[in-house]
Amino acid sequence: MIATGKVALNSSASIERNVDSLIGLEFVGFDEKGRRIMGICPNRGLSNIVIHDNIVSWVIPDEWTFEDAATVPCVYATIYYALYMRGKLKKETKFLFIWAAVALDKPQLI
Repeated sequence: MIATGKVALNSSASIERNVDSLIGLEFVGFDEKGRRIMGICPNRGLSNIVIHDNIVSWVIPDEWTFEDAATVPCVYATIYYALYMRGKLKKETKFLFIWAAVALDKPQLI
């Protein structure tokens, strides 16, 4: 988002969170057991070492590249938050989710 100019590097979010960098919210790499993982960290994920939280990190499927996996964590967490936390979606609810555009566009929930 920073690279495309949709989020400014000097965003007020960095001041509110008391951090000096918004770069690196998502990461991919190997965990202590040698598994390929992807996840979300508070900031500074653009690093050689990230201390990850098991709740917001997942094993990467074998057929995915690191590049594929790096695009998933924030989008997955955003959708989870919108549907389950804010939208109160129940497990048995059926819905069709259509999103054929880029991030920050308006997805359709039917």
